[in-house]
Amino acid sequence: MRLSIGTYISGNSPVHSCDARVKVLLLLAYWITLFLVDTWTGLLVCAVIYGVIHLLSSIPLSRVLKLAIPIYVIVGIMVVCNSFLWTASGFAFNEAGFFKACFFALRIILLVFATFLVSFSTTSNELTDAFRSFLKPLRVLHIPVEDVAMVFSLALRFIPVTAEEFSRVYNAQVARGAAFEDSSLTKKVRAWQTVFIPLIAGLFRRSEVLALAMEARCYHAGTAPTKLHKQTFGAREFVQCAGGFAVCIALSVFL
Repeated sequence: MRLSIGTYISGNSPVHSCDARVKVLLLLAYWITLFLVDTWTGLLVCAVIYGVIHLLSSIPLSRVLKLAIPIYVIVGIMVVCNSFLWTASGFAFNEAGFFKACFFALRIILLVFATFLVSFSTTSNELTDAFRSFLKPLRVLHIPVEDVAMVFSLALRFIPVTAEEFSRVYNAQVARGAAFEDSSLTKKVRAWQTVFIPLIAGLFRRSEVLALAMEARCYHAGTAPTKLHKQTFGAREFVQCAGGFAVCIALSVFL
């Protein structure tokens, strides 16, 4: 059983070098634009924009296409369910429903592809710093921004750790002859029980080790961590955001 551990793909493209805050803001603007555009022309323009940015990122298209396989299944079911109507004589093809379902399916796929592109071109540390930057105004309300950002960072880091631990335990149980493919529901439940119980125990053990390591390094809640590279939102980032917002607004209004 092979699992993809980690999503970041290193590179030196313009997309990789773009500030994480800019990418997150433009991603949100792109999401909103996809839901505001209500014509095929506008949706195809959004697809072209994604295609151009993807080419600039130098990220293999196959990685995005493979990761989105579950989305294809969902949108495929949606298209089939909206393409037929029950009439007195039986099922009949609904042309209007088919094209409408295809429109929404393309919208969902573009949304997912854009999200994958940001995750592939941005490290977890960069996303955490962007999240911390967005939460800074909440400090006036005495909200522990640094602690929230730390929890967010740990959650991101534990995703690949959990996947790796799950793969290890699953492979170990398969080697021991666990009946994952058995037709009996009772045997399947017992087989998966041998996976999830060690998985949860292992994650608790890892979290305890992490807590001890943070305590040994004198981590205290509420303190602002130092940074090796200080983030600055300069003229370049402002122009990138302004240009992206202008394009999204134009698409939303005119298409």
